[in-house]
Order: sequence, then C-alpha cells, then structure tokens
Amino acid sequence: MKKITRGELLAILFSVVLFLVGCGPLPVSVGEHAVTPDVDMKETVLLSDVMVSAPLDESKANDVAASIEDYGHNVDIVNGEDCLAAFLADRSEHLPLPISRFLEPDYRSRAAHFDIDYIIILGQAQTDRREAEIATTVINYSDSSRVKTAQIHAEGKMRAFWPILPYIALFVFYSEPDTQSGVADALGSVVSQIIHRDEKGTRYRILFLESDNLVEIARNVPRFSADSGNQKQTSRELNEENQPAAIYDPVELYKVMIGRGDAADENDPLTASMPYNPLAHAIAIPTVIMLSPMLWLIDKTLVEKPPGSMASSRWDFLIYSEEAINRQDWEAAYRLLEDGLVSTDDAIKYQSHQVLNRNPELMNGAKESFSEESLKETLFKHGDAAFKLEEQRLEIYKTVASQPAYSDAEQNFARVFYGKINDDKNITE
Repeated sequence: MKKITRGELLAILFSVVLFLVGCGPLPVSVGEHAVTPDVDMKETVLLSDVMVSAPLDESKANDVAASIEDYGHNVDIVNGEDCLAAFLADRSEHLPLPISRFLEPDYRSRAAHFDIDYIIILGQAQTDRREAEIATTVINYSDSSRVKTAQIHAEGKMRAFWPILPYIALFVFYSEPDTQSGVADALGSVVSQIIHRDEKGTRYRILFLESDNLVEIARNVPRFSADSGNQKQTSRELNEENQPAAIYDPVELYKVMIGRGDAADENDPLTASMPYNPLAHAIAIPTVIMLSPMLWLIDKTLVEKPPGSMASSRWDFLIYSEEAINRQDWEAAYRLLEDGLVSTDDAIKYQSHQVLNRNPELMNGAKESFSEESLKETLFKHGDAAFKLEEQRLEIYKTVASQPAYSDAEQNFARVFYGKINDDKNITE
C-alpha cells in the first residue's frame, strides 16, 4: 500500500476545503432567540359570536395561571369540566355555545357555588414554531359589561451570524425564533393588566374556557383609536407597498437568484447562506443577462393587466373616519361613518357605534351636515339625485340623533328640497 506523503495530504485537505468553500458556508444551529410579540387590545368582540368549545386543557390552564401569577396575582383555577357540566345540567343544550349564554341568569344560578371571579376564553391559531397567535377575551363575571379582548401575535425569523470573511468561511451560525414563550408571557401580562384595573383583590378564581373561533373573530375586528399616532394603513397603501418589483428588472432578478429577493425564505439556513456562495453568483450573472430581456418582452406583450385597482377592505371607511377625527373634521368623519351605523354586518355596525360613542363631537358634525347650507351644497353638486341621497342620510340620522336634533334636520331638508319642488311647480304653471 502506497504511503501518502505530506504534500499529497496537504493537497487533499486543500481540495476538501476548496470544495466546501465553493459550495458555500455550512449552516450550524446555536439554539433559539426570544421574540417580542405584538399585542393588540381590541374593542370588545360580540360575545354572542364567541363560541365556547370546551374547557381549556388542564396543562394549558396551569401555564396561563402561572404566567398571571408571575405578575403578582394569586389564581385559583375553577374546574372547567365540572363547571361546564353544571352549566349544561338540564341537557337541553350542547357545546359549542356562545359565551353570552353562560352569562344569562339561569346559567349563572347553576354555577353560583363555583364563586367565579373571571372567565378567560382562549383561542389559538394553528401556527408553526416560527409563528404563534393567541386571542383572549377576559370577562368580569360579576359585571359582564366589563370585557376586554386581546390579540397576541409573535412571528420571528432565523438570525444568522455571518463570518468575518464569508467567502472563505466554512460555517454560518444561526438561531431559531422562540415565539411560544413570548406569547405566553405577553398573555400573562395582558390578563394581569385587565384584572388589576378592577381592583377586586389579590386572589382570583378563574374559569378557563377554549374557543375555536375567537382568533378569527379577533382578526376581523381591527383596533381603531382616535388618539393613536400609529394609524393603520389603508388596504390600498398596503397593496402599493407590498407590490413585488418587476421580475424583469435585472437587479431584482439577480437578488432573487442569490436568495436576496423580497420573497426569499429567510428562515431557511441554506437559502440565507446563498449570498455567500461564490457559485451562486457565478450562475446568477449570466442567467440574469439572458433572462431579463426575455421576461420584459413577455410581460409587455403577453401578460394581460387587470383593469382598475384592487378591492378595498370592508373596514376602510372606519379608518378614513378616524383620520378625519384626528383632523377634527367632524362633519366628514360622520359622513364616512354613516353607512356603518346601519350596516347589516353586526361587527361593522358595532364598531361604528363604538366610534360614535367615543367621539360625541361627531354629532355636532352630523348636525352641521344637515344644515341648510350643507343640503344646498349637496343639491348643487348632485342635482336631482341629491333628494334621494339626503333622504337616505336622514333615515340614518334618525337612528342616532335626539328628537329635537332630528326635527331640525327634517325641517331643513323640507325647506331645501320640498321648497325647490314647489318652486319648480310655480315655474311650470
């Protein structure tokens, strides 16, 4: 057997290192990193929409209770199975049931001996290790009007620790996001803040329940706050910001090929290491040169462009109304809110009335919108169509205005529109 010389051994080792470098750095996991979740305090969801599916799993209930206790509150867990059995003792109803049913007098009487201080309902989305989402509704059992809902969402990405000399390094180190622990801690903090405001004491008996639809409901009820400096963007703005760059742009195409495009999977260690792979660049450059003109031609000649803009969100009118409120343009804010006040969608109707209740100045704007000057302006802009428009608005105004205010608006409407009709008749005669 031939003995390998030192020179040959060095040559083999150099070849192996060169091969590994050419393939790019190898990813090596170094554990997990914490992720700070986003907490969105919602306006109270409609309790009649929140369906209770089961008592919360005992281990989950213990975890939530422990998280609450970390913030200085003592928690006694009400036995969920026994309590629900008492609620459903007459066997006439079965789960799932809306939580509002459990707050009615006949149900309360069946569970009086459980001494419930709070009902906490949890809903959890089906997520992976890099994303976690929980929605919770906290109900003060002695005063069910005191209800708060929070949506907690954590999403993290892989973090890579790049070598000092990336093109000659053998390894790239990365950590995975830990979303679950962040969500659990935020949940304990949120619940503690809610019950702390009630100032009922330091020990609480809590019934933990589970809901299969709470997360979806919370997603569909955005937060609207007139004094918030961080207003939600309109769907149109979001769509414009998230439009992908034209793929025939050589720079953008090059980014895509080396794993730096907008749609790149940054959570994949191999993809994340691609920009540090010399072979990826060597392949990408000639490919971009050949493909870019071809893709440009296809896009310009064969791809049909959709007409018009994308459909707006059903919540856009509330967002615009809040923006008008921030400007203290009360009349515009009320006009934007009107359709929501009589919407057939209960969630939209509820939120619209919440905005109106939080901002009593809106009624001044509503009154101003029915002044003679405002009605005449509508008549000037819309002609004969103004009568129907303002008649419909008047019907909406009737549902929220006081009787004197509505009477004034009705009289102004009659003077402007019926007066015009009479004038037209006189001219004809």
